[in-house]
Amino acid sequence: MITQWSVLSLLRQLTDIGEGEEKVCLGIALNSLERVNSRLKADADRDDVRIAQAAAGLAYYALCVRRAGNSDGVESFKAVKKGADSSLKFAASVRDAALAELTPLLSDDGFFCCGVEI
Repeated sequence: MITQWSVLSLLRQLTDIGEGEEKVCLGIALNSLERVNSRLKADADRDDVRIAQAAAGLAYYALCVRRAGNSDGVESFKAVKKGADSSLKFAASVRDAALAELTPLLSDDGFFCCGVEI
């Protein structure tokens, strides 16, 4: 069974996590796993490693955004974006690649098609 601890373990492979950050990272891992689980098809295998990888990708991006926001002297998000641009781009690419691998397990509830008669 995939838990927030599984996601945290994968997150540790992407970045160093200090003792002071572990509690925050565990919360981010749980939130990311819940987000992924909420989008899965009903018949998806809940033990598929791609679920943990996608949750870790989301958690890594969220952690990078959080770390960039906690930088000294930052007064706006625009300043954070410019200062941490390369790390955020890398985190976004990790997140996007993990989510792309998960695509076959996701439910497709975002498409709507209808006809209009005039």
